[in-house]
Amino acid sequence: MDLPVNAFDLSPEQQETASLLQRLLGSAIANRYVDFCRLAAGAFALNVSRPIAAHALRELDSMLRGALEVPMEARAPETGEDTERIAEARKQLRALGFEDHAVDRAVRELKPRLNHKEQIRQIASRLGLAPDGDVANLWTSLTENFGGAHQRSFHRSLKVDDDFRERYQRPFDTVIRALAVALQGRYVALMRRVEELAAMTDRKQAARLFAAEIPGALPLQRHFFDRLQTADWLPHLAKQGLFAEPLAGPDEGASGGMRFRQWPAGNYLLRMAKSPDAATRQGVADALRNVGSSKHPDVQYDGLEILAALPPAEAAPLADLAVSWLSPGTRNWPMQTPETLVKQLAQAGQRDAALKIARALLQIWEQNGRLMTHYANHMYEYHLPSLVGPLAACCGEDALRFFADLLHEAARITGRVDSGHHSMRPMGDDGMAQHDVYESLISAVRRSAEALIEEDATRMRGVLQLLAGYEPKIFVRLYLHVLASNPAAAPDIATAYLTDPSVIEASWSRDEYSKLALAWFPSLTTADQAKVLGVIDALPGKYLNAWKARFEEYRKKPPGADDERRFRAATFRDVVWKWRMALPAERQGALDQTVQELGDPDAWKEQLFPQEESPLRSTDFSSRPISEIVEFLRIWTPQADNSRQTVTALAQELRTAAFNNPEAYAAGAAQFAALKPVYVRQVLEGLRAHPGSLDS
Repeated sequence: MDLPVNAFDLSPEQQETASLLQRLLGSAIANRYVDFCRLAAGAFALNVSRPIAAHALRELDSMLRGALEVPMEARAPETGEDTERIAEARKQLRALGFEDHAVDRAVRELKPRLNHKEQIRQIASRLGLAPDGDVANLWTSLTENFGGAHQRSFHRSLKVDDDFRERYQRPFDTVIRALAVALQGRYVALMRRVEELAAMTDRKQAARLFAAEIPGALPLQRHFFDRLQTADWLPHLAKQGLFAEPLAGPDEGASGGMRFRQWPAGNYLLRMAKSPDAATRQGVADALRNVGSSKHPDVQYDGLEILAALPPAEAAPLADLAVSWLSPGTRNWPMQTPETLVKQLAQAGQRDAALKIARALLQIWEQNGRLMTHYANHMYEYHLPSLVGPLAACCGEDALRFFADLLHEAARITGRVDSGHHSMRPMGDDGMAQHDVYESLISAVRRSAEALIEEDATRMRGVLQLLAGYEPKIFVRLYLHVLASNPAAAPDIATAYLTDPSVIEASWSRDEYSKLALAWFPSLTTADQAKVLGVIDALPGKYLNAWKARFEEYRKKPPGADDERRFRAATFRDVVWKWRMALPAERQGALDQTVQELGDPDAWKEQLFPQEESPLRSTDFSSRPISEIVEFLRIWTPQADNSRQTVTALAQELRTAAFNNPEAYAAGAAQFAALKPVYVRQVLEGLRAHPGSLDS
């Protein structure tokens, strides 16, 4: 049993024909062919489909003949008398005040013409088909019978039926298929016509003829625009609408994919954007404004490239175009071009435009509970750092506010508003900045704030006030970190935070508090220092009962006086450990005794992440001859009973030795050739890193 045919689908042969027309003659003709096929198949529920299908067929026939009449030399020859008569008519019409487009339309009607039959025969002949063969005869017959296809009778069915398909649709399918196949072998004629137009000195006439004669096929359009190297084409191409966005092909949009490099005019505009002539660049800017509302990905991407090629002062007024082209959604093209544009604008002092485009480029949004950006996975955090410096230098606190807003939004989307401040890494550590959008924005806020204060310390209070305006506690950590970089710029604020019991007790901000204490605790008055130490001394008492309960639960007995003493000493040690160098001398002495008894509070890290060791020390490398070192490297293998000694650590010591003694290691480099690659690489890196050794 045959499967029912989907009326909206073209047959395989029709699909192939549509694809051929798309490649050879462009979307305007291919789309009309697809529409005609669907109308003829009854795909649309129209009460009056026959006249519409007939009109589509007539229009498609006219467009085909119009596209082929010049390259296939299917025009009536123009005599000298005709030329004089047309020139005189043009002159008289202009004298009467008619506009150019009206004059051109009238002149076209005065030119000698071939009748349809003769024109079809000449096109068929130039395409290698018999002028009196089946294809030419079918085509001629169709054009002669178009009146019957239209059918205005009020007493007969006006719907497309089997009779219409038999008389018009199937024959025309045969004709257009044969023409498309034959045109592939004669395509050079269209290319040659494109070259003739591109070589014309009358740019106005050439642009008009190109718009009228040359189909919108991508190869023809690209062939033309690639040959235009001068700016005198600009106004005429613009007037003919040749900078418009590409028409969608018959299969575009349905799949959701993006087809790139469909806008050849963009290449020409890009070349003109680099012109030293201001008037030329203004023409480019006008052309961009005219396509500013386009949603076509090629127009958007090429448009951003063109903006980046313009001088920043001329690109800045067009910032809204870039913003519209960077609307939320997944992009399949790289973001380096808009990044370059932002940097150029920032470096040129175009702060409003730079920040406006940066907001569009770096925006984040929520989609199905996930944080989304314009970038591919992990590319946002990879590229963000390169934009922080230029924006901070140009836009000042506005840039800081922009990054802070992004961080706050990222915290909301990812659910880290209440938990994102719990991190073991200090704010000054960028180790996680390239692994996560949220972490990269923490780094961006910190770096932009540091840049502002480094440039002008008087900005400290403004920067702190800005950071204090955000609710998530991650901003408290950033606040403390920034304040610690120069507490003398806001001494009252530094003192207030150092003596605030809630800040002293907060374990989640201990790294930043410690940094501030190292920088400012020695500058506190004796009374304020005592206040800080008093809060710390009182901490064990606040948690004593809870500690006793845990102790008894774990040890199955209550703690003794010595246990309680050690708990109090350990609590003080843990709170002040990272800023112990700023403590008064007597407190440092007491802390040293605690460490001797209880150990280093960071010792657990060594247990979890033991430091790798090399079986050869630096003194071994400096005292032994190269041959002995090479022999040791050749035979040594890590021992199971000493897991700390590793090949990695040994190779790193080798690199250091090569750096410290490049002459000896360069002279004996050949001896390392047979060793493991890790050793060879480290020797070479050590030599290369030394100034003037290998590179010279």
